[in-house]
Amino acid sequence: MALLVRFAVLVVLAAAHGAVGQTGFLSIDCGLELDNTTSTTRGYKDPDEGIFYVADGGYVDGGENHRVAADQEKGHFRSDLTVRSFPSGVRNCYALPTVAGTKYLVRVVAIYGNYDGKNSSSSIQFELHLGVNYWDTVRADGDEVYEAMFVAWAGWLGTGVPRQHRRRHAVRVVPDDPYDRYWWQMRSDPLWMNKSTGSTIKQNSKFAVPSHVMQTAVEGVSNGTIIKVTRQDKTANKFMIFAHFADFQDSELRRFNVSINDIEPSLQISPPYLSTGTASNTEWYSTKNGMYTITLVATSASKLPPMLNAFEIYTLIPNDNPMTFETN
Repeated sequence: MALLVRFAVLVVLAAAHGAVGQTGFLSIDCGLELDNTTSTTRGYKDPDEGIFYVADGGYVDGGENHRVAADQEKGHFRSDLTVRSFPSGVRNCYALPTVAGTKYLVRVVAIYGNYDGKNSSSSIQFELHLGVNYWDTVRADGDEVYEAMFVAWAGWLGTGVPRQHRRRHAVRVVPDDPYDRYWWQMRSDPLWMNKSTGSTIKQNSKFAVPSHVMQTAVEGVSNGTIIKVTRQDKTANKFMIFAHFADFQDSELRRFNVSINDIEPSLQISPPYLSTGTASNTEWYSTKNGMYTITLVATSASKLPPMLNAFEIYTLIPNDNPMTFETN
């Protein structure tokens, strides 16, 4: 059966270091019309994102251009408003320029937007692949972002050691993260309180979480409150978690144990004052059911409940089907 791809797709292809600014980036507005006389487009700079976009016509051979429904446009960036649909073909590929041996971040923004007027979001889904390796499954019943990191094996988009990743907590941020990460607001819980500060939070040079991401946090309502964050990704079997902490006060002791998937030993944390500290697993953990948990439990000596400012989850994309040849 032919695969129907009916989503707006934004592809950001960039070296994973030095990502602030446009150098090294390829940002594609899928469905953006080419000039009929020159088969090119000058592109545009989005005033809200500060990102320069080009049309996707030079990177894909098939498909049709469309625009999301007028009543779906509100609240979206300009790049979200056009889509490329692929009504035929089992596989439809974007060929993107890369440099062999370089690490890249690729990001796909998937928005259906009822572009065809059929309200068919509940029945549409398709797979994403990096080269020949399965990455993730896109479903049309929400606005989602799919990200992966990989090392290019040749002079075009291929695979090496790819890693899918998702990030949560804090508002969506573009483009002031040095690694071009997006951050989302974490879902609330009745046993959590929202905390914030106007003071600058010093970055950890290794993880470089932006200060304004670390300026917000959740805190247990009491010392006995356990903060437990649970996520599931049924497509993954190995993962790494990075949890980031910064305290907004230094007058009372705050100390808690951090465990990942309840695997011992846990790590004891006293969040540094107005500075970023990070806890993580030091090697890939396995998960049979795709569940990941971060659990924070106050120690008996702590005067304050546990708190969490931000976290990142990385899941391993298996590289089971390596390419058999290289071409530039």
